Parts: sequence; structure tokens; C-alpha cells
Amino acid sequence: SHPVISTNGDFSSGVVAQSIGGGGGKAGNSNLINRTKSVGATAITGGLALGGVGGAGGKGGDVVVELEAPDGSNNPSGAIVTRGAFAYGLLAHSIGGGGGAGGNSLSTNESTSKSGSPSDANRSGAIQLGGLGGQNWGNGGQGGSAGSVAIVGDALIQTSGDGATALLAQSIGGGGGAGGDVTSTVKSSSKKSSRNEGFVSMTVGGEGGAGQHGGNVSWQSSSGLSSSLSTGGAQSHGALLQSIGGGGGSGGSSTQNANINAPSTYSFGGFGSSGGSGANAANGGVIQIGAPLSPLTGSINTVGIGAAGLVAQSIGGGGGAGGGSTTDTSSTSTYGVSLGFGGAGGDGGSGGALSTLARLDVLTQGIQAPAVVLQSIGGGGGLGGNTSTSSATTLPKDSKAKTSLSFGGSAGGEAGSGGDGSVITADLSGQLVTTRSGSDALVVQSIGGGGGHGGNSTISNSLEQSSGSGSLPVVLSFGGGGGRGGDGGTVIFDSAEGLALDTTGHNSQGLSLQSIGGGGGRGGNVSSFGSNSSKTDINLGAAVAIGASGGGGGDGGAVSIGQQHRATSLLIQTRGRQAPGLLVQSIGGGGGSGSNTSSGTSAGSIT
Repeated sequence: SHPVISTNGDFSSGVVAQSIGGGGGKAGNSNLINRTKSVGATAITGGLALGGVGGAGGKGGDVVVELEAPDGSNNPSGAIVTRGAFAYGLLAHSIGGGGGAGGNSLSTNESTSKSGSPSDANRSGAIQLGGLGGQNWGNGGQGGSAGSVAIVGDALIQTSGDGATALLAQSIGGGGGAGGDVTSTVKSSSKKSSRNEGFVSMTVGGEGGAGQHGGNVSWQSSSGLSSSLSTGGAQSHGALLQSIGGGGGSGGSSTQNANINAPSTYSFGGFGSSGGSGANAANGGVIQIGAPLSPLTGSINTVGIGAAGLVAQSIGGGGGAGGGSTTDTSSTSTYGVSLGFGGAGGDGGSGGALSTLARLDVLTQGIQAPAVVLQSIGGGGGLGGNTSTSSATTLPKDSKAKTSLSFGGSAGGEAGSGGDGSVITADLSGQLVTTRSGSDALVVQSIGGGGGHGGNSTISNSLEQSSGSGSLPVVLSFGGGGGRGGDGGTVIFDSAEGLALDTTGHNSQGLSLQSIGGGGGRGGNVSSFGSNSSKTDINLGAAVAIGASGGGGGDGGAVSIGQQHRATSLLIQTRGRQAPGLLVQSIGGGGGSGSNTSSGTSAGSIT
């Protein structure tokens, strides 16, 4: 219980109750510079660069606000009045802190040997080494979970400014930190020919940190009285209740550059890069309005543009995008391998369940101002990482090699799946009225998130050998598959005491009940090209591009009105154009389109 609370300035809310977790710290970066010169028969250089791990976000605590509505006496306790823009009547939220970003890693290796036989080994990025502290180096930190938010009791709240929602209750999980980026440069040369040489370099981007769940949100009556909420500005909702899962962190990118000039009879060069995987997102929490033996009662009045009466949403976080990969090499290796892999996208979080038992009188008078909206929405799947690989191999005239093989491989990252919508149970009675266009009376929706798009894959590989018996460049490229769409959840509507719905404007539906599956993501596009311009006896070339499938669409869930042995009392009236009275739909999501592919190869001596 409290006396009248009144504010007059912008951003001056009446009551603020919040618990906010701190964000995780960004990890430190790692730089490695290695430069060697050798006059001996053998030169070996190596490097290891690991970015730090991002710190985890702090948790948001539980928030409980108890209200008491005016009792009609000469002591009007419990009233909250604000008159400024963005001056909420009651703001209650619990927010988890975001995870810190993983540390970036930079590695440079340069070696020169006057007598030949240089050997380089370079490794940088996010790797799992149990013997090195058991940490996932370069990864983003996970977000902090949010606590529950509970509004207990009834109140009189009035706001008049734009963006000044009367009652706002939110629980928001922290998003995961981004994985660290990795860049590696290798340069190696020898001034004399040797018999055997080897070069190996691999880079891996850090993985994104996981998002954390949104907490439960509830609004329940305790006094047996009723609430009264009114707003006068644009985008000033009567009541907005939300639980939002944290998004997954994106994977770190990986870049590999190599320039090898070391003539030899037999040499091997292996180079690769892989983007870090995007992390999975978290689910939205449960939203409950009213209770089985104590329905929420009250009135809500809004007049501004985009000012809905009551909005309740549980939303899953979006999956993190996979990191991109770039590999660019130039070498004189007899047998060369160049690889690139895009990171996988994270899955979207699911929307939480909604349960509503209320007796409400709602009036909205603005454009695009629905009376009541109840939604459970799955988060979208993360995009697969793109990959680009380019390699050029040239064997000079003084090379003693008789045959050469150059292999290039590239694969786009797989996309994440969309999260599911959850069950919505709504038992509403009273009167819901809207007076302007684009303002539905009651919308109940459970929607699956869309699948992410698969990563694109591009590769080119060229080989030139001045003499010998045979040469063969082989190129393979694969597109990343599209993610599956999430399923729509079950929607159950009833009205135990009767509900009247009245709309006046155009495009203003009466009652809309929908369960909608998310659309599948498209497959990543593929491009592959190989060329062989060697002056050998036999010149061959092979280039293969394999497209990926699009993701399947999610299923629509069951939708029902009323109970089996009791009819539901509904009075629906609409007056505008394109304003159906009752719309009941279960819609499956469309499948994603497959990849576009292109490939080509050329072979022949150039004289």
C-alpha cells in the first residue's frame, strides 16, 4: 500500500522495481609473432595463439511488486500518475547480464631457410585442451539468467505521455557473448631446393556463448478489487508483460593467409580455417495472468497511436550466427590441401507457455491499437557461416616433382533451427472494443521461429606445373543446409462468462486464433572452380559443387474454442472493410528453397 505517486517530467516513472545482472567482461586478446632464419639443413617453427574466454553474465534476481487499488474512500491510496514522455506508471523487470566476448587471436609466422627443409606448424584459435585448464579458449561467455517478475494486487495507474506504458513487467535473459575472431598469416621460403618439406596451418574461430532463459512473469489480483489502467500517448500500452530468452552469441570468424615458396622434390602444404559455431538461444518463460480461483479483473483505456490495451508475450531468443571462414593460400607444394568451413548457426529458443484468466473491459481509440494480444513466439535459427577458399599452386621449372595434386575443399555452415511456439490457454470475459483502423479486438497466436539460412560456399583452385608426367587439381564445395522452422503450439480459447468484441475501423478483426509454423531456411549457395594450366604430359581437373537442401517448414498446432460439454458465449461485431469477425487458423510453415550451384573446371597446357 502506498499514497498517491505523481511525476511530471519525461523519463520519470512512478514506480521502478528491478534486478539487473552485470555483464561479463571481454576476454583478453592474444598476439603471436614468430620470425626465424636458418642456415642449417632443417628449420622448424611453430606457434600457438589462444584468445581468452569471455566472462559469464550475472543473474537477475526475482522481483515482486504488491499493489493495492483505491478502495473508494476519501483516502485514495494506491494511485500512480505520470505526465511525461516515457514515464511508465509501474516498471518491473529482471534482466540477466550479457556474456563477455571471447578474445581475438592474431598469429604471424615467417621463416627463411638458406639450405632448404623448412617446416612450419601453426595453430591458433578456440580449441579444447583438457590439459590446459579445460577451457574453451576464445569462446564467448554465457549470459546470465533472469529471475521471475510477479505483480500482485490491483492498482489505479494513469499516464499521459508518449511511450509511457501504464504497467510494464519484463524478464529478459542475458545474451551470450560473441566468439573471438582468429587471423593467421604464414610466410615461408627457402633459397635452395630440398627433398622433403612440410607446412601446416589451421585457424578456428571461437564459439559463441549460450543465451540464458527469461524468467516467469505473472500478474494476479489479491484484493478482490479491480485494476484501472489508462494512457494518453502514442505507443503507450495499458499493460505489457514479456519474458524473453537471451540470444546465442555469434561464432568468431577465421582468416588464414599463407604464402609458401620452397622448391622441393616432395612437399606437402596443409592449410585450413573454420568459423566458430553460433550458440543456441534460450527459451522465454511462462506468463500467467490471473489464477484459477482468482481471475484478474479490471479496465484498460488507451487513446494513442499504437497503444494496445494488454500485450503478453513469451519470446525465445534468436540463435547465434556461425562465424565466417576465409582461406587464401599461395604455395609451391607438390601435394597441397586447402580447406575452409563455415561455423554452424545456433538453434532459436522456444516461446514459453501463456495462461490467462481475466475479466476485462478494454477500450482503445488509436490506429494500430489492438485491445488484447497474447503470443508465444519461437526465436529464429542462426545463420550458417559463409566460407571462401582460394588457393594457387605453382611448381617452377627446376622442380624435380613428376606429379602434383592440389585439393581444395569448402563447406558452408549448417543453419540453426527455429524455436517452437508453446501452448496458450486463454479464458477471457468482458468487453473488448477498438475504434480505429488496424486495431483487432483479440489476437491469440503461437508462432514457430523461422529456420536460419545455410552458409554460402565459394572456392577456387589453380595449379600450374612447368614439367612432369601428370597434374590434377580437385575442388569440392558444399553449401550449408537451411534450418528447420519451429512448430506452432496449441491454442485453446474459452470464455466462461461471455465475451463481447467490437471493432469499428478497417482491417480490424474481431477474434483471431492462430497457430503458425515457422518457415524453413534456404540452403547456402555454392560456387566451385578449378583450373590446370600445367605443361605436363597429362592434365586433369575436377570441380564438384553440391548444393544443400532448404529447411523444412514447421507444423501448425491445434486450435480450439470452448469446452466439449459447454458452449462458449461470444458476441462479435465488426464494421470496417477487410475485418473478419472470427479467424481460426492452423498454418504450416513453408519449406526453404534449395541452393543455387555453379561449377567449372579447365585443363590444358599453355604455350
